Amino acid sequence: MAAVVTGTVVLLVGVINVLVTLHQGRSTRKAAQLLADREQWWNRFTWAAEELFSPHEPRALVAISVLNSLAAVEWINQDDRVMIFNVFDVLNSDIDVEELEGASDGQG
Repeated sequence: MAAVVTGTVVLLVGVINVLVTLHQGRSTRKAAQLLADREQWWNRFTWAAEELFSPHEPRALVAISVLNSLAAVEWINQDDRVMIFNVFDVLNSDIDVEELEGASDGQG
């Protein structure tokens, strides 16, 4: 009888170990995927932030679209969104300055 109980306990411990290992494996893969996704997000963000101020309007328009898409990603944190909004604020400030300079050049 003791052998049956011992065998059952050993089997149960083995099953628990397998389940824990599977869970840890999934968690590790999920963390690795999130890290890879964040790295890709950052690469896209830096590209778009640079291209946003490109003298080539089509590239700047693509950059705006990319930044909008990056801001909509579900897993980014608030700091990431604020960073994107700050880049757009800089762009808007540059546009306002250019419009003011253009208006003053036209009046002068």
